[in-house]
Amino acid sequence: MELTVWGLIFIPLSFILLLISPKSLISLLIFSLSLQRTTVINLPFSGYGLQLYRFLTILVTIYVVIKILYNGGRIKIQDVYLKRLFIILFAFLSYVIFISILGPIIFNGYPVFPPLLGIDYSAIYGLSPLEFSSLNIAMPLYILFYSAVFLYLLTLHLEEKDIKLILATWKITIFLTIFLLIFQLIFSFLGNENILAYVNNAPQSDHSLDTFSYSGYVFARLQGTFYEPSMASPFLVGIFMYEFASGRKTIANILGLVIIASLLLLTTSATAYMSILIMLFVYLFLNFPVRLKGHQLFLQKSTLKILASTLFSIIVTFLIIVSILRLDTIIYIISTFILEKPKTGSFYSRTTADIHSLKLFLNTYLMGVGIGSHRGSSLITNLLGTTGIVGTVLFLLFIVKFIKYSYDILKKTNYFSCFYLVLSAVISMSIAIPDLTLPTFWQFLYITIIVLQMVKYDENKKYETTLS
Repeated sequence: MELTVWGLIFIPLSFILLLISPKSLISLLIFSLSLQRTTVINLPFSGYGLQLYRFLTILVTIYVVIKILYNGGRIKIQDVYLKRLFIILFAFLSYVIFISILGPIIFNGYPVFPPLLGIDYSAIYGLSPLEFSSLNIAMPLYILFYSAVFLYLLTLHLEEKDIKLILATWKITIFLTIFLLIFQLIFSFLGNENILAYVNNAPQSDHSLDTFSYSGYVFARLQGTFYEPSMASPFLVGIFMYEFASGRKTIANILGLVIIASLLLLTTSATAYMSILIMLFVYLFLNFPVRLKGHQLFLQKSTLKILASTLFSIIVTFLIIVSILRLDTIIYIISTFILEKPKTGSFYSRTTADIHSLKLFLNTYLMGVGIGSHRGSSLITNLLGTTGIVGTVLFLLFIVKFIKYSYDILKKTNYFSCFYLVLSAVISMSIAIPDLTLPTFWQFLYITIIVLQMVKYDENKKYETTLS
């Protein structure tokens, strides 16, 4: 077991924060969820390492358990609706643990796509017989740790300074993640593939970059601190929608949209392209500037201004990318990674995995084979194949109710753009990222909870001011 340089920094810092100010640990956790390949402990002989974000979720979980035991098994969640949401999440987690242990035993030997082998391997070389593995324990545990952090956030009594600290850390996280993507882009032109190796120090991480070539030029597919380019798509799509829906028309905001859109294109991820199109459609559906009121049409000028500034941002983005990459390169990227995608081996592998996930769902009497037993290509089909009808319904119920609640609370506030974060992650995951332990999904979930806490805090403050 080898303590990394990040372990020497962050492990002592984590324990200090836990002792002095446990609330501050949330800021560090949110920051770490974008450093997905940064480890604090490496296991050289096994080829694996303990990521910083996983270490912090374990630490918070231990703290929550001790806190509950100290309070005699009681836990207080002030918001009744959020309490109901956690009960649904807890029911989902309970079933996940149950089926992940029993599924491989009941359906032992059934052909599956083992997660460790990868979708492409199983699609090409054939399926493997289901057997109980360490992933049937590890994957539910990861979800348990994330859920414990979610519970901890629901029980916190956050003051204004706490919320400001967390949101400030969130902005630093956005800046750093985008900066490292740009950093990788610049140095990829210089032929340095390992420029982020000091940050992405996980031994299970492949430090070589995915590339594509065109007209004699070699371009790196951007992935930054994420495991692969498609893993960057939920973050970039979520942040783009967060800035896009904010309504700010400053030069900094427009420049930010231009940069994020450019990075989205350079991931050359079909998941990113499809996700951003769907999210823009959702935004237009919710904010269409022309409304029918009674028998008359009226124009929402505020929404029209946002759409106009966004259209301007898109045009500027396009012109900048054209000036850097040339128009024929952009056409090549779009045609190759979107229009030609259905003809590729990757598309075949993903489709095969999804079809087999549906077969698992039907052939296991709608029970599923357990998380860690099989890997589909998209979130919904993977849930059906691994958690069955019970797990899928519980998870979708949790997500739908959470999104609806965040919409209802945030729609008349200055924080409404945060509504798009979780939705963006779920859309990306539903297209091609079936992993429920995806750090970006939980990061967006935590940030939304914090913002909901801020809105509640502001409402209570106004109420107290009115009474006084």
